[in-house]
Amino acid sequence: MKSKMTSKGRAMTAAVCALSCALIILGTFIKIPLPMISITLQLEFVLLSAMLLGAWRSSLSVAAYIILCGVPVFTYGGGIGCVLKPSFGFIIGFLVASAVTGFIVEHLKERTFWKLFFAAMVGTVIIYVIGTVYFYFVTRLYLNTYPGFMKMMSA
Repeated sequence: MKSKMTSKGRAMTAAVCALSCALIILGTFIKIPLPMISITLQLEFVLLSAMLLGAWRSSLSVAAYIILCGVPVFTYGGGIGCVLKPSFGFIIGFLVASAVTGFIVEHLKERTFWKLFFAAMVGTVIIYVIGTVYFYFVTRLYLNTYPGFMKMMSA
C-alpha cells in the first residue's frame, strides 16, 4: 500500500516530532524541587505531545528521545549505561504512555477537559507502573539491594 503523505507532509511530521522531542529534552532540565523529591517536566511534555500529536507522532518523538541516550539529555546524564540505571524504566514508560494516551485522544468523539484529564491519568499510571517495576527489578536483581517504596516513587 502506497503512502498518501506528500513530501511536505513528511517534512512537517519530522519537524513537529523533532520539536516535541526537543521539548521533552528541555523538560529534563526544568526541575521543581519538593521536600523529598524533585520533579521534572518530562512527564508533562510527553503527555502534551501525545494529546496534540496523536499516538504515532508522539511515540516517534519519544523514541527519538530514547535513541538519544548516548547524549546527555536525561536528568542523570547519558551514555549507553543509562539503560541499567533504575530510573530508566520511567523513560520506557514514556514510550508506552505516549502511544496509549495518543490513541485514547485520537478516538475521542469530543475533547472535553475531563476526557483529556482521564487520558493523561492513564498515561501517568502507565509510566509509574512500568517505571516502578523496572526500578524494583534493576535494584533487586542487578544492584542486589532492596529499595523502599518511597525510594522507588522518588526515582
